[in-house]
Amino acid sequence: MRHVYFSLFPYRMLLSVSRRLAVMFLLLLPFATVQAADLGTVSASIERGDYQQALNLSASLLAQQGEQAPSSSQRAELWRLQGVAHLYLEQRAEAYRAYQKALALNALNEDSEADALAAVIRLAFRVNQYEEVLNYARQLSEQHHLQPSLGRLAMQAAYSLSRFDVAIDYARQLQELNALDAFALQTKALSEMALSRYSAAAATFDQLTRETDLAPKWVEQAARAHAKAGSHSSARQYLARAKSDITLYRAMAASLLDNNDAKQALLYWQQGLQQLGRVPTRDEQLFMVQCLIKMISVWRPLIELVKSI
Repeated sequence: MRHVYFSLFPYRMLLSVSRRLAVMFLLLLPFATVQAADLGTVSASIERGDYQQALNLSASLLAQQGEQAPSSSQRAELWRLQGVAHLYLEQRAEAYRAYQKALALNALNEDSEADALAAVIRLAFRVNQYEEVLNYARQLSEQHHLQPSLGRLAMQAAYSLSRFDVAIDYARQLQELNALDAFALQTKALSEMALSRYSAAAATFDQLTRETDLAPKWVEQAARAHAKAGSHSSARQYLARAKSDITLYRAMAASLLDNNDAKQALLYWQQGLQQLGRVPTRDEQLFMVQCLIKMISVWRPLIELVKSI
C-alpha cells in the first residue's frame, strides 16, 4: 500500500498544479482581450444612444498605462469613437479635437480613417478653418474616395481662400463624379474670371445657362464673361435675356470706349437704349454722341488715307 500511495503522489501533485495553471489562465485571459472587448463596449454604447457612457469608458481606456495601455490602432479608434459620441451630443469643438487626435496617430483602418476625414472636413468648414478643410480633403481624395458633398466643401474653401486654381480642380473632380451642379459651375466660372481666363469662364457660363434656369444676376455675369472674352454678340444676347438695367449697358460700353473699341461700345449702348421703354435722358443721348465721336476719331485716319489715295 505504501508503494501504491507514493506512486500516486506525484500524479496528484501534477494534477493540482495543472488546475492552478488553468485557473490562472482563465483569470489572465480577460486582460489579454480587454481592449477588443472594451472597444466593442464603447461602440455598443454609441449604438444604444448612451453617448456619455461611451465618452467615459473611452476616456478610462485611453488613460490606462503599462501592459493594459491600448495599442496605437486601439487608441486611434477610441479617439474616433469619442469624436462620434461628441458629435451626437452636438459638442462640435470636442468632436473636432478628438477626430484630429485619431488621425494624428495614423493608425486607423481604412474605413475608420475615411469616416474620420469626412467628419473633420465638415467640422472644419463650419468654423471657417478652410486650410484644414483643404488639407484633409486632399488626404481623403488621395487615399480614399472624395464624396461629392465633401468635394463641394473643399471647392468652396479654396474659393474663399482665393485659391482659384484649386477650386477649379475640385470642380473638375466633381465633373468626373457626375456631380457638377449649378453651385459648382458658378464657383468654377467665378474662379476662371478671377484668373482672367475669360474664354473658359464664358464656356462655363454657357454650360450653366443651358442646364439651369438662372437668376438675372448670373445671366449678367455670363454677359460680362463673354464681353471680356471678346464674344460681344453673345454678351449682348445675355444682357437682353437678363433685361439688364441701362447702367450695366453704360458701364460695359464705357469700358469698351476706354479700350478704344468704339464700334462695340456703340452697339452695346444702342441695344441698351432700345430696351429702355422710355425716352432717353439728355445725359444718355450725350453718351451716344460720345460713342459716335469716338468711333469717328478712330476711323478718321483711315478715311484720310482713303481720300489721299
